[in-house]
Order: sequence, then C-alpha cells, then structure tokens
Amino acid sequence: MSRVLSSHDVLGTKATFVQLVATTRFVKESPKLAAATFSAVEEAMRRIAANPTRAAQIYLKNEPSKLPVEFYVNLLKDPENAFSPVPTGIMRYADFMNRTGQLKTRPSSWRDVYFSYVQNMEGS
Repeated sequence: MSRVLSSHDVLGTKATFVQLVATTRFVKESPKLAAATFSAVEEAMRRIAANPTRAAQIYLKNEPSKLPVEFYVNLLKDPENAFSPVPTGIMRYADFMNRTGQLKTRPSSWRDVYFSYVQNMEGS
C-alpha cells in the first residue's frame, strides 16, 4: 500500500484527524471523569510511542484485519502520523470551515475550542 494523500499535502502541516470530544456540560458536571479520560488518552499515546509493535499487536487482537502487524507498526512509526493528545492544525480546519460556511465565527485561537487541560499544550 502507498499513501495517496496526507493532511500535510492538503493543509501544509500535520493535523489532528481524530479527537476526543465532550460537551461543556459533561466537563462541568463530571470534571474528575473528564480529566481522568484525558489522562488515559495521554497514557495510551505514551504507550503507543514507546512500543508501536505491542500497540499494533493489541489493536489486531481486538480488531480483525487481514493486514499484517508490520503494516500497523509502520503506520504508527510514520513521522507524518502523530499519535498525540496535542491538537495540531486546528486553525487550518477552522479557516476552511469558516470559509465554507460550516463555522460562522472563526475562533481567534485553537485554545478557544479546547478545555483547560489541553490549552497549556503547544498545539496549533
């Protein structure tokens, strides 16, 4: 298999593709659960980075696939794929969504759309 297109090709930068989302109501009503969930995601990302082979094996144990473990290991090790809780390229998405009418008001910063425990990260 070979890559056809990447977020870097489209946006000119790495970009977060999958995000953990929650409502403000949930975070306000369950702050400990929200923080614990985010901490669990951070820990998972550390484990993936520390041992991509083991992460791929765990994935394949739970997700039937005909692709070999090496495919997933290579995916996890590819520098264009960042498995990180740090949001990247968010303002590029916001610009596009604002330009196409999907977002009426463009946030002034990516931090405007994240909760406090993410805002102190070096995202974009």
